Formats: sequence, C-alpha cells, structure tokens
Amino acid sequence: MDNGYQDLPGDRLGPVLRQAREARGWSLDDAVRELKIRRRYLEALEADDWSAMPGEVYGQGFLRSYARWLGLDGDVLVEARRRVAGAPLPPPALPTLGPVPPGGPTATVPGPRSRRAAEAAGRGNGIAVVGAVLLLLLLIVGGLFYLHQRATAGSRRLAAPRPAAAGGTRHVVRRARRTRSAPVRVVPLMAQGNVMTYQVSRTPIVVSLSFSSACWVRATVDGYDANPAGYTYQPGQVLRVSARHSLRLFFGNPPAASMTVDGVRIGALGQPGQPLHVLFETASGT
Repeated sequence: MDNGYQDLPGDRLGPVLRQAREARGWSLDDAVRELKIRRRYLEALEADDWSAMPGEVYGQGFLRSYARWLGLDGDVLVEARRRVAGAPLPPPALPTLGPVPPGGPTATVPGPRSRRAAEAAGRGNGIAVVGAVLLLLLLIVGGLFYLHQRATAGSRRLAAPRPAAAGGTRHVVRRARRTRSAPVRVVPLMAQGNVMTYQVSRTPIVVSLSFSSACWVRATVDGYDANPAGYTYQPGQVLRVSARHSLRLFFGNPPAASMTVDGVRIGALGQPGQPLHVLFETASGT
C-alpha cells in the first residue's frame, strides 16, 4: 500500500510526523501524556535531530510508537530510518519503564538513589566504628584513672611550702582530727645517741616545727613515709604534722628546728651537724 512516505529519506521523517500531529489537532503534550516519552525526544523526532536520542535503538522505538499513535505505519518509517542509519547495535540492558508525569522521563534507572543509600550506609558503619573505638578508649582511660586513684588514695604528701599570712611559710600534714580534752602530756622515754623517743598522752599527735636556719626534715606518719625524699626548710617556714598513733621525724640539722607537741614546747634538738631521729608514740602504742 502506498502511504505516500515509503520512499522518504530516513533523515527527513520529521515533517511527516509533525504534519500528521497538527492535522489531528494534537499537541506534543498530548503525545507525552499518552506515550510516556519525553517531550525533548518527540521534538527531536519532528526535527530529525537524532543526536538528541539516547541511542539509535531507543530512537527507532520512539519513532515506531509515535508514528503508530499518529496513525502512520511505524514499521515503514523505522525501515526508512534504518536505510540511513544502518542496523542498530543490540540495545544495552533496558532500564525499568513505567508511567511518568507529563514532561517526565520515559524510564527511570534506579541507580543513584541506591548508590546514595549504600554510601550513606557505609558512612553510618564508619561512624559506628569510630564511636566504638572512642568508647573503648574512654573505658580504658577511665579504668586507668580509677586504678591510679585507688593506688594514691592512701598517700599523703607534704605540700610545697606556702607563704603564711604573717609573712612566714606553713607546711601542713593532717592525719587525724583533734579531740580536745585534758592538756597533753609529753613524756620522754629514751634519749640514746641520735634517737629520742617520747610518749604522748592523747591522739592525734600534733607537732609544729619552725626553723631558724636551713634544715632537712623527713616525716614518717603512722608508718607511712609522707615525704620519702625529705624536704629542706628555710628560716621563716613552718611545718605542721599530725598522726594518729606514731610519728617519726628525721632532722639533718636538729638545732635549726624549734618543736612543740600540741602546744608543749620540746627542748633543744641534738647537736649541730649530727642527724637526729625523734619518735612520738601515743600511750596506747601503734
């Protein structure tokens, strides 16, 4: 049957399509709505602009569908196109086709959204791993801090000397609360060589030291070395130490120190240049 366009060149099919559409009073929007083909592809068919097509196979498919919708012989028009373009290559994997709104794409390829979801999931997994590592580090640091606190909970170190309000320096070690009762009695028990021993009538034992010249002092409080390396005190500084049961003081220059026990003054301490050990114990012992 002679349709009047069998012999048209394959690159001059656009006017046939446009004239057929206009003769029926249809618009491109009508074609988009009915065929679910993008408007720009229909415009390209009517303009013979095959470079705008997503591929020769898809373009020939659009041509066949559009021609049939217009009442033309789609197979004849496709054959005319093939004479110009040659046989198309096998089509790639077809995307999922489905209804689209007017002006929308003919097919949707579910790829970007899936990739974005996969990337988001990957980022989520990475964040979870980082969070787990940070939590583990916090637990380790917390555990080390707890062990350190336990190890040092019983330690009591002599603080560095600080200026007193009157211009001197006080150095304080507190071991027990004071219990006020009768005046304290300090009884000498032994003075032999460089060792002096006193018995104190009540607890806590509170000793205050002031210094007229440089003097090295180390304190052992209830059997614990409060300052294992000792400390050299200068004139004007004050050392205050308290213990519950026993207090041992080691002096490098005894005459430089003046000592009171709960306000009771102790006499001269040793000889110049001769180290001295002074031990205080409560009446109940250690």
